[in-house]
Amino acid sequence: MPSLSNVSGKTCTDLFDEAVAIAYHSTADPVALISWGHLIGQSEKVWLGACDAFMCRPPATDGEEFRRRAILVANIYGLQIAPLSTSRGIEYWLHRPSAHKQIEEMAEMAPNAPGTHRARGLLCGIPPSSIDTKYHQRYEDCEAGQ
Repeated sequence: MPSLSNVSGKTCTDLFDEAVAIAYHSTADPVALISWGHLIGQSEKVWLGACDAFMCRPPATDGEEFRRRAILVANIYGLQIAPLSTSRGIEYWLHRPSAHKQIEEMAEMAPNAPGTHRARGLLCGIPPSSIDTKYHQRYEDCEAGQ
């Protein structure tokens, strides 16, 4: 997969160093630094072509701060952000521009349906044979039995 156009000419080390410098100077909170590291690592994975997207769902108490971090990191790596509202909060999908249509289509699917799980898994680079399309069906059955 080719590099994204607005960061062409830069290496993964250049992008990583830029993102880490922002993170390092933005907070001393160890939990926030872990969040920064997760965003940076996942963004680099998408930028390098391992997958088209990744998703994070921060706790509601960290939503606005997380959104700010996600925007900064996405800009460094040339990714787009799609916030999707779910029953469990807002998911932030950081993705290659070429995956925008797939994200929009996934957002229109029924929550927790097998097709939705398949779309999510494919965007995240999970091999089709490893995508658990019935995860929530089993999970809901377990909750009902308790």
